[in-house]
Amino acid sequence: MVCEQDEDMWHVYNLVREGDIVRCATMRKVVSESGTGSKTSQRMALTLTIDVESIHFDAGHCALHLKGRNIEEHEHVKRGAYHTLDLELQRPFTLQKARWDSVDLQRLRMAADPAASADVAAVVMHEGLAHVCLITPAMTVVKAKIELQVGHIFKIPIIVPTSLHNPITGHPQAQGLQSTT
Repeated sequence: MVCEQDEDMWHVYNLVREGDIVRCATMRKVVSESGTGSKTSQRMALTLTIDVESIHFDAGHCALHLKGRNIEEHEHVKRGAYHTLDLELQRPFTLQKARWDSVDLQRLRMAADPAASADVAAVVMHEGLAHVCLITPAMTVVKAKIELQVGHIFKIPIIVPTSLHNPITGHPQAQGLQSTT
């Protein structure tokens, strides 16, 4: 699978459970010992398969951290060694379950159906603070936080027309303008 957008990562977070098997490319510090006994370490790109023991969703970075034990023998990582896989957007991975239940299958169908992910944008405002949010069927993502120092509040006159027309008849409901200042 490949998560292409934030909501895909949220769906994967709800799919992965302890005991599932996940295979993914990752980075790991590998220590090598020379014949003279000196040790050197370097970060290497590896592909590991773990038995998931804990799951953490990092909404700020839109990443899923899966901790578990390596279950396949690897040249640089012993079987049974702990490792944390970081699932990120555009990083392919494989998820294996002993059994896919109906809730998991429904979540996969919902994630794969673009019509099901219709989005709504919202701006939540409070004095000097605004949050721009994206609301999807599965989650709410804060896209921006805007802060503005408010020294004193200005009164701005607003003119509200009271002669709104009835949308059905087209006739005005009232006459005149009203100032709110």
